[in-house]
Amino acid sequence: FEEYRADSDLTARILDSMLASRQSVGSWMNLSEVPFIRQRNRVLGIL
Repeated sequence: FEEYRADSDLTARILDSMLASRQSVGSWMNLSEVPFIRQRNRVLGIL
């Protein structure tokens, strides 16, 4: 993404926002979805 950041201030701000949002969603996924998926896979015998 760095090659696009230099194009304009707007592009840099959009990229910063997108990356922060992705980090936030990833953290939430670790708290909510990952335990659910592990338990589901354990019950269903999926590796």
